[in-house]
Amino acid sequence: MLFAAAAIAALLSGQAMADEIHTAVVNTAGVDFNNRAQADHVYGRITATARDICSVNSPNPVLARPDAECMRQAVAQAVRNVNRPLVTAAYERDAADAVTTPSRALAGNDQ
Repeated sequence: MLFAAAAIAALLSGQAMADEIHTAVVNTAGVDFNNRAQADHVYGRITATARDICSVNSPNPVLARPDAECMRQAVAQAVRNVNRPLVTAAYERDAADAVTTPSRALAGNDQ
């Protein structure tokens, strides 16, 4: 049985929070990192946790959105900390989807 934890640290941007570092732990106890579905689930928990710590508590939906750079850094660091091939693969698929999705959407508009 594997017991590992992925720590997520995020430096929040913005003037009021410029020096704040928030951390969270994604518990991976009992995860079979050789199982793609379980590794994908861990990656999903990492991104959800990063979204939580990179969001500002505000009733204004624009301000409450997670900071994209904070999330990018937090997720990348957590994936490096986990250091498991299938979690890294999920991260790389997500990054590739982020690059290709806008082009597919634009191609659909040309038709």
